[in-house]
Amino acid sequence: MNKFSIKSFLILSIILGFLNLAASENLTHITGNEIVFPLKIKPLNDKGMEYDWTLMLGDTGESQAIFNWNRPGGRKHAARDLYTDRVSTTNDNEKAFTPDVEIVSIADGEVIKTSEFYYKTNQITIQYDTVEFGSFIIRYGEVDPSRVKVKAGDKVRKGQVIGYAGFMINNGKHPKIVKEKIVTMLHFEYFTNGVDIKSDLTVRNDPNNKFQRRKDLADPLEILKEGYKNTFGETL
Repeated sequence: MNKFSIKSFLILSIILGFLNLAASENLTHITGNEIVFPLKIKPLNDKGMEYDWTLMLGDTGESQAIFNWNRPGGRKHAARDLYTDRVSTTNDNEKAFTPDVEIVSIADGEVIKTSEFYYKTNQITIQYDTVEFGSFIIRYGEVDPSRVKVKAGDKVRKGQVIGYAGFMINNGKHPKIVKEKIVTMLHFEYFTNGVDIKSDLTVRNDPNNKFQRRKDLADPLEILKEGYKNTFGETL
């Protein structure tokens, strides 16, 4: 190899090295910031608090807010609940209460569906394609039906407000979630198959399906932790 070839080879090696470094840093930037938390505020049942949403079944302090919690009738909880309001019950607010906590899209995605959910609240279902978590679906449940900001087919951006936490009503009153408290929340469900946007997420005709959800239902804990870190700068 002559001097010119050696020099050219060294220059090319240096250039390729810089390009690889830049690509690596860019990928880290993309994967490290493409997911945000679905709330702009920390939940009122945050880590270390009562009804801690980060716990696992069997942990000390486990509660109804966690994924896989055993519900009455043998059903299992299909989400993680992020409490947005928790105020003392009065004769007035147990019949009508307006939460003011915004719900945001955790990433860039497309709205699949908005519809009725539990206890006179709504749900927003969004499909996402990400580098770190692949293609998946999030169902944002217990949303205020009068303040849903998106519709099926809408493209949404990371951090975009898609609705507000809703107030649940059962037989004219707020259901007893926490004793003597009005509690509003975001009910956050995660489905790993983002390709299947046609199949119903709720399944009620299989007695062996304790979650009453599609089989690709999974614990959203890691996605929520990633979003929490990127939104609040703290690792759970």
